[in-house]
Amino acid sequence: MLILSLRRRLIMKQHAFNSVVAIYVLLLVGCAEERETRQVFPPSAIAGSIRGNISPISVYDAKVEVLYEGNVVAAVGVQDGVFLIEDLTPGHYNLRVSAFGYVTNNAIREIEVAEGKVTEVGRAVIFPQNTGKYVPTRIMGTVSDSVTRAPIVGAVIRVKCNEAICNTLESASDSNGQFEIAVWSNLTSIVTATKQGYRTAHAEVKGIPTGKSASIALELMRLEDQ
Repeated sequence: MLILSLRRRLIMKQHAFNSVVAIYVLLLVGCAEERETRQVFPPSAIAGSIRGNISPISVYDAKVEVLYEGNVVAAVGVQDGVFLIEDLTPGHYNLRVSAFGYVTNNAIREIEVAEGKVTEVGRAVIFPQNTGKYVPTRIMGTVSDSVTRAPIVGAVIRVKCNEAICNTLESASDSNGQFEIAVWSNLTSIVTATKQGYRTAHAEVKGIPTGKSASIALELMRLEDQ
């Protein structure tokens, strides 16, 4: 009887030991699978870079905010002109890029973030505010009637760069048909002038050096003259 009892105890201990070993093996496998999953499925993120127009180097001390339905859900600082926003729930977001002394860029919208993917948004261009401490890069011009050559008052002037993600800038012609608008340096801009009753006019302005200006003349044709 004593021998049988000892055998039962040894068998029970062996079973307990085998169970502990099995649990440990399962834990190791689980950890390995988790590490494998993390490697295959990185956190959802928005990745991109930001570039200013004062000089070719990146803008420092800039901030990128992620907005969902108008609310800020994440914010990161820009390091050496590059930003990376991680751990975002899959969905569609807007970005707001800002820096002290610069005009805020709200043009990057409806960025789709998928699970385990990194969304590249490219460059987000911002340009300096007109603080009076520098001469801004400008496009100046006139808007006139293509037939009578008379100045057109109140024409809407829109400027959009075609080399990066940037806001559409807007101004209007004055009583003399003239306009002036601060723009990005060293980026090609597309200028449009619109006025009710006229056909829209377009002009392309190549990159303007920092602090310099370019002059253009836009002529609008009356719809009735076509």
